[in-house]
Amino acid sequence: MYPSCPVCLNNIQRPCIGSCAHHLCYNCILDVAKKIGKCPLCKITIREIRYDTEFAELIGEDMKSPFKHNYSFSNKDGDVKLTFINNKKGPGVRLIRLLYPPSRSDVSIIPINSVVIAINNVPATDHVSAVKQFDALTQMGSIINFTIIK
Repeated sequence: MYPSCPVCLNNIQRPCIGSCAHHLCYNCILDVAKKIGKCPLCKITIREIRYDTEFAELIGEDMKSPFKHNYSFSNKDGDVKLTFINNKKGPGVRLIRLLYPPSRSDVSIIPINSVVIAINNVPATDHVSAVKQFDALTQMGSIINFTIIK
């Protein structure tokens, strides 16, 4: 018997956890995060959402993350500038400004007002930590991967 989701009461589909350790369906945790912003069981504020691949494997689900939107680019020249604000309606940070030279068509695909929940698989829990992560990856010349939800 599979564990049930405390929100929809069905078998957990695409298991995710928030800032606490309670498992919810991917769609349910997004809905709860947007509507009330707290875990329905323990009432802890949801500041991050992670896909639980181990739990997915345990219940025999595909272990591929359900987060559909990933954008990657390098900022080794430091020519991409962005501004984040804390997301008031759930986890992650909201991308509100993105400046880049016209030659950087690889960057222009990231939608403004996107909610970034992770940068290189590190949860983006607030704008300060997200900017620090972005700046550190820029200084290292690393590829920067944004996981966003719409």
